[in-house]
Amino acid sequence: MIVMPLEWVLGRDKVDNMPPRRPTSSQNNQANNDVPHPLEGLPPMNVEGLYRYLETLVGLVERQARAIETQALG
Repeated sequence: MIVMPLEWVLGRDKVDNMPPRRPTSSQNNQANNDVPHPLEGLPPMNVEGLYRYLETLVGLVERQARAIETQALG
């Protein structure tokens, strides 16, 4: 699995120009109460399981990117 820094993926100019994150308002927090914290959304697993999960996710994203590229060129 190849991991690239965000600057390589988006380009340094896009990363440097990202707006700062704003604190969430209480109204926004209430609207997102049903969204689990990222770690709560994953089943319990060891490090190897997490790497397998991430490798699967990367494979799916790469496959989707290739499909989109093929459609754009087609």
